[in-house]
Amino acid sequence: MADKDRVFSVGEPSRFRRFALLAAGVVAMAFLAAAYLARSSPGPSPGSDRDRETLSGASSEGFILNDEDRVLLEKIGRAGFEYFWNEANPDNGLVKDRAHNFERTPVDYAPCSVAAVGYALSSICVAIDRGWIDRKAGYERILTTLRFFHKVPHVRGFFYHFLDMKTGLRTWKSELSPIDSVLFLAGALHAGRYFEGTEIEELAQALYDRVD
Repeated sequence: MADKDRVFSVGEPSRFRRFALLAAGVVAMAFLAAAYLARSSPGPSPGSDRDRETLSGASSEGFILNDEDRVLLEKIGRAGFEYFWNEANPDNGLVKDRAHNFERTPVDYAPCSVAAVGYALSSICVAIDRGWIDRKAGYERILTTLRFFHKVPHVRGFFYHFLDMKTGLRTWKSELSPIDSVLFLAGALHAGRYFEGTEIEELAQALYDRVD
């Protein structure tokens, strides 16, 4: 079969690796969402009778966060966001598929994962609301990303799974990936709604509309 015909074939890296990336991203976004909800949930004062009752599972009203829970969620949520912010190329918004745990890595340490960019777009919106970055910085990073993705090679709106961190070109002979493309588009549409009425919304909608 010719390479051009293998549109949705599975290439390198392995399916397990792809699943691991997806699972890690979902977990990170879940923590970000939990941190966001923790801030907006009033709850009782720490140590109250209702607080202890709920944490012990005796209440049917749901789980109530105490101050210690909020601190933990804030720490985990911010750490998740900082991966997507710090391990991105600020010139184009592409995010590394992986990075070193304890050392800063160069921009070309790993290729970009298209799914990771989608997670990054959503995490920026959460980070603005949490006060981790200011609105202007978040807007500019998302705008840079979406403008760049209008130049990234695609086939009927679908993107290759892995891209070069500097050029945005296909790398590792990776497949055109519907799931990674959809995860990217979900983040783009989230950002579009967050910055409703701006160029970001227009760019996000255009990326979505060209998918066949």
